[in-house]
Amino acid sequence: MFLLGVICLIATGLFWVLLGAIVGAVERRGISTALLMLLLASGMVSICGGVVAVLPASPLSPRQYALAAASLFCAGFFDYMLFLTMGRAMRNGPNGIVWTVAQSGVIFPFLFGVVFYSVPVTLVRGVGMVAVLAALVCNGLAKRSGEAQGSDSGAGSWRFWMFLAFLAAGGNQVFTNWPSYYEVIRDGFSAYSRTFWLYAGYLAGFAFSENRRLFQRSYWRQFGNRQLWGFAGLWIVGTLVVNFWLTFRGIDLVTAHGLGAICYPVMVCSCLVGFPIYSTLVLRERCTALQWTALATGVAGIVMISVE
Repeated sequence: MFLLGVICLIATGLFWVLLGAIVGAVERRGISTALLMLLLASGMVSICGGVVAVLPASPLSPRQYALAAASLFCAGFFDYMLFLTMGRAMRNGPNGIVWTVAQSGVIFPFLFGVVFYSVPVTLVRGVGMVAVLAALVCNGLAKRSGEAQGSDSGAGSWRFWMFLAFLAAGGNQVFTNWPSYYEVIRDGFSAYSRTFWLYAGYLAGFAFSENRRLFQRSYWRQFGNRQLWGFAGLWIVGTLVVNFWLTFRGIDLVTAHGLGAICYPVMVCSCLVGFPIYSTLVLRERCTALQWTALATGVAGIVMISVE
């Protein structure tokens, strides 16, 4: 059963690779990432909201529920911004580098725990932190194939959007992990409630980022694009299957063997390794020795940060 749990976690990480591939494909086809996120969030809020409505009432007090809901709402807002900025970066930049840097936002929840919840900074975790930062520097120095010196600069640079994606990933992970510091909230806030409030945050992110376009008729004509609906349907079905039948099951099976600390590293590292392979084989992006070094360093750093 332990092996089955690990397989479930690896499958979750590979599904994240698929999501990154969808975002890149959407941008290359000129489809609005924001509208894709709107369809995704609307579907997930409707499905999970209906389930929550028929489930028994939450055992949490109104204050505890409000805090947990607010945290997941903020996590969803940042997750929406992550995909939006990552899509902008992938439009003109190397998808593999953009994905790797965004996933390195794992350092933010670690720092949050150190500052606010006295999470111990061991030697191994300290080295892991340095390794992740070193990987970020290496990826920041890397150039896409054929890019000339000084060819991208200013607010339109893919590096600018990549940095914003990195910050958004950090915000998402901080607010996603925050309720887990309180056992009563962790045990009393159902997966369906978490998912509902997470995607409600997506809707807020959409309203925030697209407020100037909401009243433009031409903007909504994009709903006639069949590829938009196809990508959204694939994302919704995949998310439901993975979240409720793979991710949580994998975590439970691995944790039952006393190895819960490896769950997150297994998922993140599988997606960190999987996406560069996808970008190399499918997108034909050439990875330099510096990029592969950054990948190996980043994966090692995430594993060390996660060691208890």
